[in-house]
Amino acid sequence: MILEADILPLQTDETGTIRVANTRLTLDVLLGFYRQGHSAEQLQEGFPFLTLADIHSVIGYYLRHRLEIDEYLGRRAKEATELRAEIERNYTPEQRAFLDRLKKMSAERRAEA
Repeated sequence: MILEADILPLQTDETGTIRVANTRLTLDVLLGFYRQGHSAEQLQEGFPFLTLADIHSVIGYYLRHRLEIDEYLGRRAKEATELRAEIERNYTPEQRAFLDRLKKMSAERRAEA
């Protein structure tokens, strides 16, 4: 029997974003749920367009390359924070008031829980 290496179901798009199995799903999202404790089977239920084999392959790659992937995820989180701050700086007064109301409601709900 000849063993062949499987092709990793990850692709980097033109923006540098890593996507899973030729889908729009980003590695950030999939690993975010995995790191919250979701099993591969639960991930497949949530993302039925992915095969269980592809999910296991991505998780295995992450576990073997944790430092590099965590570095990538950290960069992506920092970029997202910076982009959000830039967008919020350009809010109109109405948008800022709406955001403030949403934040207040969210805080109230957390306090009730």
